[in-house]
Amino acid sequence: MTAIATRDVQLGDLHFPLSESGNARSEAVLWLHGSGPGATALSNREGVIGDLAGDFHNLAPDVIGFGDSSHPDPAPQGMLAFTKLWVETLLRLLDTLGLERVHLVGNSMGGMISLGLVSQAP
Repeated sequence: MTAIATRDVQLGDLHFPLSESGNARSEAVLWLHGSGPGATALSNREGVIGDLAGDFHNLAPDVIGFGDSSHPDPAPQGMLAFTKLWVETLLRLLDTLGLERVHLVGNSMGGMISLGLVSQAP
């Protein structure tokens, strides 16, 4: 398995860990984790992003409110408000990284966020 690097990304007043593997010039895959107790990018995706490092540039963030990411206070009220925050933050991440196109892989809540990303930035 290839090494995975994790760095803290700061976007305005929000921050989150971003775990990466693979060559930054390869096709990018944004891996979005589900929810639940202890859910983080690495708890959901560590094995696969290591295994696919030879083929893709793998990006696995802890979405806002999970793991070591920012936990807004006060928190957005309701799933719609949180989803909007997640989508906006991830679009800012992709812009910051200079990525115009990524493959999306999301399970459960990560699938819902993927749908939000596609509807905002097809």
